[in-house]
Order: sequence, then C-alpha cells, then structure tokens
Amino acid sequence: MRRLRHFVAVAEELHFGRAAERAHVVQSAISQQLKLLEDELGFTLIRRSRQDVSLTLLGEVFLPAAREILQRTEEAVRRLKASASGIVGRLSIGFVDNVLWTLLSPIRDFRERWPHVDLKLIPMDRDVQVEAIAAGTVDIGIIPAPSHLAAAVKTEVLISAPLMVALPSANVLALRSKVEMAELAAEPFVTFPCK
Repeated sequence: MRRLRHFVAVAEELHFGRAAERAHVVQSAISQQLKLLEDELGFTLIRRSRQDVSLTLLGEVFLPAAREILQRTEEAVRRLKASASGIVGRLSIGFVDNVLWTLLSPIRDFRERWPHVDLKLIPMDRDVQVEAIAAGTVDIGIIPAPSHLAAAVKTEVLISAPLMVALPSANVLALRSKVEMAELAAEPFVTFPCK
C-alpha cells in the first residue's frame, strides 16, 4: 500500500520533492519505494530526468487503478473499524410473538441510532431460541422467564410485569381485587403452548 501511495503522490505532483513532503517522508524513500514497485510489476511507470518527471504510458494506465485500490482499501479499513466498534454489522434477535409489542419502540430507537447495523427479527418459540442462542445462530433471544437454560446462555431481566388473571364477569373471583394462584386451580386456562 505504501508503494501505491508513493506512486500516486509522484504521479499527481510530478515532482519527487513535493511527493515526499506530501507523504511525510524523505525523497530517497519515495524513489526507493517507486523503484521497488516498478521492479515488482516489471514495468517503468515514471520517467525521471534532472529537469522533468512524467508518467509513462503504462504509468498513465496504472494511475486510476492505483487510486481505486487505495480508495477501496481506505473504505475497507473504515468499515472494519466501524464494525469493530459496533457501528456496522448484523444483529439477530429471536422473540416469542407475545413480546413483540415490547420491542417496537426499542427497535425503532435502535435503527435510528445504528442505521448501518442489519437488524434481523426472528419469531421463535422459547425452547428453539434457547437452542439457537447456545448454538450461536441468533445473538439475542427475548422470551418469558424460562425454567431451564443451556449453560452457555446468560439472562437478564428486561421487563417485569404483574401477573394478571382475566375471568368472566360471572365468576365470583372476578369481584375480588386480588386472587391467589391456588384459588385458580380448578379454573380452565388459555395459555401459550410450552413448545
């Protein structure tokens, strides 16, 4: 990359001294790197004389490609740094359908703050999520508190909410402000499936 940068500096300045100043190196370093590049390619890119520096025909052909290589390399390094800092990348989140409403606002906020992160939401039941997290096929899972987890899965409580019971108004328990779980033992339940 250094050789390409030095070639581009000489090609654009058409002067070894100005190219050396631009690259913040001594002139002999520019000359040496350019000679090594020409030796490596097997072609003369720059004509040198005491009065003049100019591009050869092959140097003129090579200059746009060298600029493009440098530009692509700089962009790749920027993306790499952004990815390492979490600004660019991918995040996959598994969720059970009944928690989707809790995700809507945080998802919108996340997408606004990190627009270059590809956010993938994957509906999955609880047990499949736990397996997917342990296997590394999803990054995060949002599930009701599980009774068992794989050793590789760590949890953190996102939201706590009171447990509510919905009863027909004709049920005697519906008139009370608080109901014990044991009192619901004989009542029919509608729940989410275990799997």
